[in-house]
Amino acid sequence: MTTDVPQSVSVVGLGKLGLAFAACLAHRGFQVTGIDISPERVAAINAGTVSDVEPGLQELLRESSDMLTATTNLSEAVGENEVIYLFVNTPGEPSGKFTTKDLLSAIENIGPDLAVCKTQPLVVLVSSVTPGTIEEEIIPALERVSGRKNGEGFYFCYNPVLLLWEQCFVTT
Repeated sequence: MTTDVPQSVSVVGLGKLGLAFAACLAHRGFQVTGIDISPERVAAINAGTVSDVEPGLQELLRESSDMLTATTNLSEAVGENEVIYLFVNTPGEPSGKFTTKDLLSAIENIGPDLAVCKTQPLVVLVSSVTPGTIEEEIIPALERVSGRKNGEGFYFCYNPVLLLWEQCFVTT
């Protein structure tokens, strides 16, 4: 992995948080591939007609439409992108634990592409998970489906949602 700032990134999961993050990255000059499982949502994003009520999101999407492309094809998450952000839903259960079912499904889908990727991408989980989940479930799943090891074939980073927003919106 190079120390240069990546020029293109992927954002997997274009819900309320993922889309706002993808739009901010695109607005700042990154080429962003956004991936979502909803064809209707993807079409709306590409048309610039999302119905999200985030203040300024529509304008931000219009201003950066040449830098953000949405797709349902999870294979495009890996491609030549150096950073893959995972904004996949991890809803809470009554027990207090977060469900990783959707996240593990996304990992299963990008794994074959990660296996043949020419780069060593940084995979960033932006979500809420309980302690131990990263080492016990997430990294082992990425290693299993890709045949690569964390720190060798890819790099993994966990960035809780609240820390992400602080990093994105604090200006100097």
